[in-house]
Order: sequence, then structure tokens, then C-alpha cells
Amino acid sequence: MNPCMMRKMLVLAFISLVMARVAVRGDFSDEEMNSLRDTADVKRTNDEKPVIEDKGLAIQVEKEDVLEMTECFKARLEISNAKLTKIAADLEKKKDESTIEQIEAGKKTFFVFFADQITNEQKQQIMKVMEDDIPYFMSNDKKLAKSLNVTYPGVYAYNATENMSYRTKLDHSFGTVMAPVLSVLTSEGIRHIDESKLPAFYIFYTGSQDKQLKDELKSIATDLRDKYKFGMLKYIPGRTDLNHFKVNEEQMPALVHLVEGKKHRLVNVTKDNLTQFLSDYEKGLLMPFVRSEPVPQEQKDLIKVVGTTHNDFVRDEKRDVFIVYGSETCPHCISLLPTIEKLAERTRDNSKVKVGYINLYENDVPDVNIKAFPTIMLYAAGKDEPVEYKEFSRTEEDFTNFIKTNGSLNVDLTKTGQNVSEKDLKDEAEKKELEKKIEDVKSEIKEKVEAVKQEL
Repeated sequence: MNPCMMRKMLVLAFISLVMARVAVRGDFSDEEMNSLRDTADVKRTNDEKPVIEDKGLAIQVEKEDVLEMTECFKARLEISNAKLTKIAADLEKKKDESTIEQIEAGKKTFFVFFADQITNEQKQQIMKVMEDDIPYFMSNDKKLAKSLNVTYPGVYAYNATENMSYRTKLDHSFGTVMAPVLSVLTSEGIRHIDESKLPAFYIFYTGSQDKQLKDELKSIATDLRDKYKFGMLKYIPGRTDLNHFKVNEEQMPALVHLVEGKKHRLVNVTKDNLTQFLSDYEKGLLMPFVRSEPVPQEQKDLIKVVGTTHNDFVRDEKRDVFIVYGSETCPHCISLLPTIEKLAERTRDNSKVKVGYINLYENDVPDVNIKAFPTIMLYAAGKDEPVEYKEFSRTEEDFTNFIKTNGSLNVDLTKTGQNVSEKDLKDEAEKKELEKKIEDVKSEIKEKVEAVKQEL
């Protein structure tokens, strides 16, 4: 055979190898055929259940599982029968290995606890290890800890499933070591991440993005495994609700993070933008993500407040601010709206009070602790902390009394024409200044009295 022909055959063989695809046959509709063609060679047959075939392997599956099982076929390892038989035989010979031998071979997860005193929280970590039947050792040898680069007191541990070693603090060490470095999360994985008490970043993906995502981001998750935890979750259209982060399918893969009520997100995740994101996060440079509807171009008596206008709205030095925190999914909020609208009408000719409503289904207020809907608050003019309305009755009269009693400006909304004049503002400012001077004098007198007491 001439060299030219040989090269052609090799090229054809290589192309056939690269182009080889999993085959799927079954009783599919035209729509189902089209959806499968991107991932497999599809053939319509009368088979009762779809069959997936590849390199001599044929397995019958449920129709709803065809897409996912096709990906499973592609990702599987391939091995000859003889090789698999040999591996199984070798493993059988090793089944009687001692725990120490398994640890030495890297087959067994284990912990080494370095300490000369144990707190209750640290005891809980040891108990969790013991309850999961994980081998562990205890030592107070500081030189040994130092030789293993462990800060004393601390933990040296090895996770055999992940093939990862850890050097971490005693507190929360169980979750830190046992949480997956980067994988599709199970309920157990989520539990371990929670137990680690480390900042957790969840990455949502679609379709078959998981393998590529793992390959691209694994090094980041590995390097930061003692500081942060990462988990992958599949985004299922119509079932996965990421409205609180305003993330949609086109923005996948997308990362979300929630800490102390503050949200962070990163859409269309890549290795480069994740590296920058985590660097900014560590330096405290990231601004929390705040959901917000567009700012209304026109307002009615009842002012529509959105995420980006909330703080400015409630921080008003010249007016008492009455606001309802509600949700479009809350029946009580919807039934309350007509009452709030009528209350707002009373402020039409009154520049001492304003009334607002914010829909927290579409907007965030990270600085306000909302525990239930509706939450009703009054921000009195010139005061930092709001007063919450907690009464069961919610009538116009109830609210006007609440505003008059708790506001700074003594506004009675049953009357009209209570606009703020320049004199009102001046009087209020002088009143505050006088109150401050009185407090300063009281403080000075108290200090002098204490000084006299000490001399006596």
C-alpha cells in the first residue's frame, strides 16, 4: 500500500473515531427527534422503550431519561472485560487490608486532631467523625503538627473520595473536610457545606455544562477549599426559581451567594471572571446585588418604592415616612392596598408625611429585616430606627393614629393642609439643637459628680 493511501486511511479512521456518536432508537415524535439530534444519532423505531447503543453496549431506558442517559453513556469510562476482571480479582485480594494499610494507600478518609484542650464545639467535630465511622487520631505533639504544616491547635485530614488533604482549624473541621470540592450537589453534600460554616457559592448550570464547568473551575475550588465551598446544581427551566437573583437560563452558568441577607451573583461564569469575582469578594469590594424594578416615571399619592430608591425614600429629614413592605404573592398585602391608597390620598396636600409601598417579590431591601408580609413601618423624620406597626387591626384610622403618635412632626392626617413651612423647619431645627445642648449639659454635670465622688 502506498504512503498516500495509508495517510488517507488514517485520516478517515481518525474522523470516524471523532465523529462517532451514541445511537438512540425509539418511538419518538418529530419534536423529540429534533431535540435529540444535537447529542445522538436518532432513529425512529417501534421499540416499546427507547434504547441507547454505543460500542456494543445497548440499554433500554425510560423516554424522559433519554437525554440524561445519553450524556451518561458519553461520560463513562471504557475498559476491556479482561482488564475489569483483573481489577476485581486484585481488589478481592486486598479486602483484608487493615485500616492503617488502607490509609497508607490513600483509600481511606482520616482525621488527625491536634490539641491539648477541647471545647464543646470541637468535641462535636470529633463525635461527627466517630459517628460516620471515619478513622481518626489525636495528638498534642506541636512539633508533629508543625511538620505537617498544621497551625496548632488544628486538624490534618485526608478525604479519600476527593483525593484531597486539608489543614484546618478544629472548629467546623468535619464539614470543611467532607464537603465536595466541586461537584453536582447531593443532600449530603449540602449538609457538609452547611456544617463547614465557610462562605458557600452555588453554581447553576444547564444541559451538559457540568463536565466542562468542572474541568474549568476545579483548580480554583481546589486552591480555595479551606476558605470557600462550591457546589453545582442543575438549572431546570420551570422548576428552578432564581427570581431572587434575577437569573435566567441565558445567563447560565450562574453563581449565587447569600450571606447575612446580602446577595452576590455572577452570570455566564468562566474561570477568569470567577477568579476576579472571588478576589473582589475577599477584599470587600463587591457591591451586593439588589433586585429592583425600574424607577417609575410618574408617581401617584401612594408612592411606588423600588429597590434602588428605597433608602433615599425612607431617610427623609423633613417628613415622616409610612411604608408597607409587601409582596404580589401575599393575599393580605393585596387586600391591604385599597386602605393604604386611601391613607396616601390624605397626604396629597400634606408635605409632612409620605406613604409608600414596595413589592419585595421584585425588589430587595437588604438593610431591613423583614420577617413577614405585610410589614408596616414608620420612619420618623430625623430618626434612624423605624417603628413597626404590630396591631392586628389595619384601618385608615389605626394608621393615622399610629403616624401621629410615633412620628416626629405630630401630624394628624384627619386634618388637611398641614404643609411644612420654613418656620416649621426652623423651629424643628432649633428644638433639636436645644435638646442636644441639654443632653450635653447633663453629661457634663454627671462627669463632675463622678469626679467629686472619687475625690471623697
